[in-house]
Amino acid sequence: MRILPLRTLPPNTLVERQHEPEAEDGRYGYQAYRSCLRWDFAFSCAFCLLHEGDLADFGAEGLLLDPCSHAWGRFFALSDDDQLVAANDHNAQYTEQAYALNDLRKVRRRRIRRERLAEWLSLIGQGPSRVKALIALAERVSSIEDAELLLDEALALRRRIGLAIKEIQRYFAVPADVDNSCACWLDDQCRLPAWLDSQVLELSLDTSPNQE
Repeated sequence: MRILPLRTLPPNTLVERQHEPEAEDGRYGYQAYRSCLRWDFAFSCAFCLLHEGDLADFGAEGLLLDPCSHAWGRFFALSDDDQLVAANDHNAQYTEQAYALNDLRKVRRRRIRRERLAEWLSLIGQGPSRVKALIALAERVSSIEDAELLLDEALALRRRIGLAIKEIQRYFAVPADVDNSCACWLDDQCRLPAWLDSQVLELSLDTSPNQE
């Protein structure tokens, strides 16, 4: 299972377009390019770096610097408070303002991902051993009431771990509903761009109901 990093850092290389779909006619012909664009830009906004998973709750909203001709990491840095800080460059500062890269809602979504993933990863990583410790302690105490309390706490923690496993899947680096074919007819191009692929977290999860 591959999930997004807690914080997506701006890429230090140019975005290389892998897809070259043929032109489509008609008013809604552009919709044929949706899959190509999703893959080329890592299912993320090329400007503010928010992923589709960050925007799912509220829906995605929709010269300026172009990430296909300007490496974003040269012009923007991610601060500790989840803002994309523009470099001392007129074009970068104009781009930040024009695209509202630090709109309060976007900063909030970056922070929410970081906080959610940190909590869920901690639960998934440390929770099972804590459950076992609570059960072992319940077996040693002399009071039945104390044992029941400990077992109830172990059960509640196990449920939280199960919920974390379910919730963390919304942040798959490659969304579950991905279309593995696109208008280019080049299926081997349907892969994450290197700049995000190098940042994703590898996570092995037991998603069975009886997860320990």
